[in-house]
Amino acid sequence: MKTLSRLGAALALGLLPLVAFGQTATAQYYKGKTITVLIGFPAGGGIDRMARVFTEKLTDVVPGNPTVVVKTMPGAGGNKALNFAYAKGDKDGTFMWFGPVQFHAQILGSKSVRYDLSKFHILAAMRGAPVVMYGRTDVVPGGLKMSEDIVKGQGLKFAGLTPSSNLDLHGRPSLDLLGLGYQYVPGYRGGAKARLAVRSGEANLNVTGLANYRGNLSAQVKDGSAKGLWYYPFLDAKGNPVKLASVPEMPHFLEVYEKVKGGQPSGPAWEVLKTLLEFRSIATHMALMPPGTDKQAVDAMRAGFAKILASDDVKAQQQKVLQFTVEPVPVSVAEQRIADLSSFDPKRLATLKSYIQTGRKK
Repeated sequence: MKTLSRLGAALALGLLPLVAFGQTATAQYYKGKTITVLIGFPAGGGIDRMARVFTEKLTDVVPGNPTVVVKTMPGAGGNKALNFAYAKGDKDGTFMWFGPVQFHAQILGSKSVRYDLSKFHILAAMRGAPVVMYGRTDVVPGGLKMSEDIVKGQGLKFAGLTPSSNLDLHGRPSLDLLGLGYQYVPGYRGGAKARLAVRSGEANLNVTGLANYRGNLSAQVKDGSAKGLWYYPFLDAKGNPVKLASVPEMPHFLEVYEKVKGGQPSGPAWEVLKTLLEFRSIATHMALMPPGTDKQAVDAMRAGFAKILASDDVKAQQQKVLQFTVEPVPVSVAEQRIADLSSFDPKRLATLKSYIQTGRKK
């Protein structure tokens, strides 16, 4: 027993310098350095606010206390920044990308996608808030009071970005499934311009993130000129919609569909929407470092994000700034689901591509 005790004590004492050395090495690695966090959307929007909530805390939890700077590179629905991160992002641990992950963009083979998600280093993955459909209440004579009243809407115009964008591929299928006659108006350069179009009456329907809805549309919701119609639910492992207690102000889309149509949706539009719901149920946002980034930096940042996501103070700040809190997704799970994209069902992919093509013809 004494021999074992001495051996255990010796091992413990021997490990301490190794741990200390690892921490010191990391501290030296990041001491005096600046980390650039790139996002693919305009400053002041929901993604910008979300990025700052999580990444600016890295200076407190990463050994060496590096400075963190958030920069924006809007364009191509967020793909411009991802393309840059993939091809030109510094690999010394001083560069990362943060934002919403559009898994469908990876499988479509679009010319605007010049990255491979499977080759990035995932620092953190999370399931955030859902996206929501909202509209002007004056689309219905006498005012739109209940979500299902949208079927009485007149002159419906859906303000979109591009037929292949994540938001439009939630909005169009849901309107089609409800059998609504509407005009699809793509081409708005960013969600802020689409929201402005709805506010001015140039359009009257739009899909946006929950943070943008609660933040940038709060005045219109408060005065009754705009209303959240439904949110798009996450799906559980069996494909069932998850009712979110964090979004009490509106039903989810499948609840509205059942009231309007009865039963469950089916057909090509549903296959498209279900595909998008499944993808967002994997993870909605990630923090990534470019392929080939120094392993020591990747490990340090993963540990930093793990601390941030577990912090009660950060959860409180999420609620204050974003009005929701995210659910962490294990990095290993996110990596596996990205790997699965290479074997995505060809028939479902063909349906998705065909639906996008019909949007380009409108």
